[in-house]
Amino acid sequence: MVAFDEPETVALIAGGGAMNHHITLRPSIKHLPGAHEPTHFSPPERADGLLERERKMKVATFASVLSFVLISAVSQAQITIYQDPGNFTDDENVLFNDPSLQQQGTLVQGRTNRQNWIVDFRSDSELDATGGQAMITEIHGRKSSFNDLSVEMHDADKSFHTLIWNLNAEADGQVTFTINHSGGVYTQTFNLEANGENWFRMQADSGTMFNASFESTVGINDVKQVRLGAVPEPASLLGLGLGAVAFLRRRNKKTV
Repeated sequence: MVAFDEPETVALIAGGGAMNHHITLRPSIKHLPGAHEPTHFSPPERADGLLERERKMKVATFASVLSFVLISAVSQAQITIYQDPGNFTDDENVLFNDPSLQQQGTLVQGRTNRQNWIVDFRSDSELDATGGQAMITEIHGRKSSFNDLSVEMHDADKSFHTLIWNLNAEADGQVTFTINHSGGVYTQTFNLEANGENWFRMQADSGTMFNASFESTVGINDVKQVRLGAVPEPASLLGLGLGAVAFLRRRNKKTV
């Protein structure tokens, strides 16, 4: 229990009594013997509405930063082409042994050997993908030839960041590659040799490739040992990032 004193008035005299000031003192609190200490109260919390607005601002800021990072990454893609055999980390073989896919015509299809993603190959010539599990030829076999071929993922939400193929040219000549990627369009021309081994390894140093194609000045008897590293398309990555933001928002609401 506590007891209060009555207010006290104190007179202050300044300047030899020329000016009088009266100050009323607030009542003091006396603790009676055996009484508990007074309860101390923390300042009241801010309104729930203000806290909710602050949470939303933090989530929106995080989403903006994430979007900027992803978009910046794909907009600065650079393509490098190596004219030698070899592999890239995490790339997959493209196999042509699935009878449920298109195996003949201007469109033939293969499937990656680990993730089972479908890959489309197109040409102005009739193609055949039944002569071997990792080879594409002209419809009449390896004695015939074709001069163009393009490759892209069958699903629109996927792309690839590496690509390897081996062109078997029937004579010396040249081949020009065109790559549509997340940073624009890239083209480069190389010499071909009539030795059956013209390896080309393509890599997006950042971002991804949506489509890669070639046109050659000489006939190509076959393209074999195709490998690529497929990934979700950048817009899908952005969607995944925003999905993570939504998850964080829901979790924050649960903790309120």
